[in-house]
Amino acid sequence: QRAAAGETVRYDAEVRIGEGRFITIDVTFGPIYDAERKVCMLVGSAVDITDRKLVETRLRESEERYRTVFERSVAGVFRAVLDGGRGDCNEAFVRMFGYDSKEDLLSHPVTDLYPTPADRERYLERLRQERELSNFEITLRRKDGSLFDALENVCLVSGADGRETIHGTVLDITTRKRLREQM
Repeated sequence: QRAAAGETVRYDAEVRIGEGRFITIDVTFGPIYDAERKVCMLVGSAVDITDRKLVETRLRESEERYRTVFERSVAGVFRAVLDGGRGDCNEAFVRMFGYDSKEDLLSHPVTDLYPTPADRERYLERLRQERELSNFEITLRRKDGSLFDALENVCLVSGADGRETIHGTVLDITTRKRLREQM
């Protein structure tokens, strides 16, 4: 009815083909006008987009699984732009560093998380050289200025836009380290 009224209409539809098999098609209908500019005919097309929809569904499910692991991990999980730009982190990361919220933490320069800017530069230099650091012990700084020992697993990832990002996890190992020293 909308196409007959002069509107081009587009929608996805699931159709049955053969014995119980379904495909998804992208349907487009549009009007054809006569000499008096009245709709005299409708023309349409249908394209099989079953594979694309399957890929979209799998991608959405993968993103949901990643988001669940990211948000619910007891380890601090983060993603940061190598040049110090705004990144992302989970709530465990926020709590570990003593901030009130993710927004609060991300509003501060990333150098605030290190004892000194030089410490961050040494860390980044090593990461640039090795591209991945596993079970890497580092000293980090909380919002209140106190220092803590951490264990990081990080990797450097090159994006399609050429920007490099750091993806990693952080565990506070201060208590474990002190107990080891006492023993």
